Amino acid sequence: MAKKGRYGITVPKPFAFDIREKVRPKSIRERKIEEMIAEKRLDEERKITHTFRSKPIPPEVLIPRYQSIIDKNEERRLKVKQDSIQITKIREAPFSFWERDKHKRNRTMDPDAGTNDECKRPPFKANRIPIACSVLIYDQKIKKEKEERDIRIQKANEISSARIKMPPRM
Repeated sequence: MAKKGRYGITVPKPFAFDIREKVRPKSIRERKIEEMIAEKRLDEERKITHTFRSKPIPPEVLIPRYQSIIDKNEERRLKVKQDSIQITKIREAPFSFWERDKHKRNRTMDPDAGTNDECKRPPFKANRIPIACSVLIYDQKIKKEKEERDIRIQKANEISSARIKMPPRM
């Protein structure tokens, strides 16, 4: 080792294994890690610099499609129901007693089916007699009967007192 400079400072030489470590090429793993880190940085920078612009709402979304679907399904259901009823009526071949039982059932359901219009009217209900018409006449009649009865009782008393005879001793 040679001394350098004015004061003769020794400058150490590095060891051979130290030099080899510094010059050594990077391994495959180290290169991949550095690439991944560089990708992450680029991705973060893109996300930071990105300005969000919303797309306009498409007009198809604003149309009330659900209600129209429900209406169509309801119409279809009613049509299928009517068609099935008609098909059933066309295909049906009822038993001989079917109509008879049907009429009997209708008569039991509607008790007024066999009655005429005269019987269907509500029963007659008379209005009350006015008080002025009945009470005064009734009171007069009762007073008159009481007077007649009192007169009869008095006459009967007079007749019975006239018939009375005193005993001979008296």
